[in-house]
Amino acid sequence: MRRPWAERVMYFVNMRPAVAFGVQLALVAFLCLAPAEAPIGAFYAFLSPALLVLLVVINLPLVAGLFQGFELSPDVRRNHSLEHATIHFLIERHGGRKVLSGRATPSGFLVSGVRSERHLLQAFAQVQALLDRREPLPAVSSHCGSNIVTGQALAFLLPCATGAFVLLLQTPPAWALLLLALDVALFVRWRIPLGNWLQRRYFVAADIAWAEIRSIEPSRYAGTFFVRTRVEPWQLAGDDRPAA
Repeated sequence: MRRPWAERVMYFVNMRPAVAFGVQLALVAFLCLAPAEAPIGAFYAFLSPALLVLLVVINLPLVAGLFQGFELSPDVRRNHSLEHATIHFLIERHGGRKVLSGRATPSGFLVSGVRSERHLLQAFAQVQALLDRREPLPAVSSHCGSNIVTGQALAFLLPCATGAFVLLLQTPPAWALLLLALDVALFVRWRIPLGNWLQRRYFVAADIAWAEIRSIEPSRYAGTFFVRTRVEPWQLAGDDRPAA
């Protein structure tokens, strides 16, 4: 069963912080570079309801994160690590990076875009093999939702800071252009490294001693499965934590 087209469009936009960054940078650029006699401020004020809706739509993961809170429970963080590692091995063996996605819960994780349950079992077996050898899981992914939220936060804060600085200090257009170019450089350079650092620090766990699949439950969407897991952390396993 295919997702509705509107849901697919929203997913496409929300998975790309560069879209939010481009839109918001353009809005700020018009405001900062417009001639002094141009009524750009009044024009934006007139369109403010529509602009507010637009900003909420393109920053939906960030807005949802602000309302829900970003801190995950230990169980969710462990299943988040298992989800990322499983998807990593699915991509390694079968490809499909652009269609694979997942979501962790306290009892397991959801994976979408899987070709078959057998592929899912094979990928999870590779995760278990790493755990048996006490090797770190490939748990940090630049395509994680936490990275999307981090990217959207940068996409919002950088143009806003530049706009406020330029308008308050009435800087010349050349300085405004320089600051806008700096926003682009900072966004490109730091979006993924900052997102990976925050993901490692707050959204995934490295204390998994072993894990097993309790059940695999197919969803109403083709290629989507919920993997119900049983996970033991190192503290409960009575062993030392492996070196990172």
